Amino acid sequence: MNHVTNKQQGFTLVELLLAMTFISVLLLAIAMTVIQVGSMYNRGMTLKETNQAARDITADLQRSILTSSAFSMTDDYVVHPTDGYGRVCLGTYTYIWNLGRTPAAQTVKYLAPSKASERINLVKITDRDKAYCVKDASGNLTQKNVLAVDTDQDRVKEQLLSGDHSLVIYKFALASDTVNAADSLTGQQLYQLQFSISTNNLAAIDAATGTCLPPGNINSDLNYCSVQDFSLVVRAGNRFN
Repeated sequence: MNHVTNKQQGFTLVELLLAMTFISVLLLAIAMTVIQVGSMYNRGMTLKETNQAARDITADLQRSILTSSAFSMTDDYVVHPTDGYGRVCLGTYTYIWNLGRTPAAQTVKYLAPSKASERINLVKITDRDKAYCVKDASGNLTQKNVLAVDTDQDRVKEQLLSGDHSLVIYKFALASDTVNAADSLTGQQLYQLQFSISTNNLAAIDAATGTCLPPGNINSDLNYCSVQDFSLVVRAGNRFN
């Protein structure tokens, strides 16, 4: 009588463990790659949005200053050193801003009910009389907030929309060289504007250096944190116009 032996071979326990280990390492490597690519994409999109916003602001400010008369750094430029809000009145347009660190209780606000919940970052207002830079006898602004009539009549334009990454003005400073930059023949004047745009998570920014916190810091946010500095010099003013 012939006996047929049916031998079935399978994986040994060691082989199964090795295969599972290999698959686990492969899946982990794929997951880490996907996370890294996602982080690079998010950071790239944040930088792109920040730079685009800065280009738009720079172009708009250049046009406005170039077509304005020379303005006073004492009367037409107002900043609050503690709370960080400020404005510059150019004669045709006024720019008003809140810094990202400006406390909610001190921010410049919209008085129009339709925009009461919106935060002002940087707005451009048609203001030919420089009404937003008028001060009382104590040196305080007579009109700190944006009037409802200006909003309702579309005289206000936000220059820095929040976008996907909640951008804010981190720094805004204007200066003029009254000794060397003024032209006595034309009445023109040079002004230097320096401003920074950052993402809204200010806890991830080193306040002393104005840069994103390094890896390892508990508050660092390398995926989304961005602080971009910009500087431009513009000539304004022609008393014969």
